[in-house]
Amino acid sequence: MFAKNQRNGSVTHKIDPAVDGERDNIGSSLQTASKAKTLTYYLPPNPVQDARNATGDGYHSDGRLLVIVLQ
Repeated sequence: MFAKNQRNGSVTHKIDPAVDGERDNIGSSLQTASKAKTLTYYLPPNPVQDARNATGDGYHSDGRLLVIVLQ
């Protein structure tokens, strides 16, 4: 899907507002392919949990970052 970038009017990709699923999918895919040595979730002190992207669409997260050490 495509969307209009509110900042400069260009065309960009549209993201799923539930971004955690894609984060976890990337980690799982790397692990399945034996490319990830370790996966660690980190919750920063002031996590971003609800925000808007460049197209003005809202997204939400549990705020955790996935740190992946590659093989």
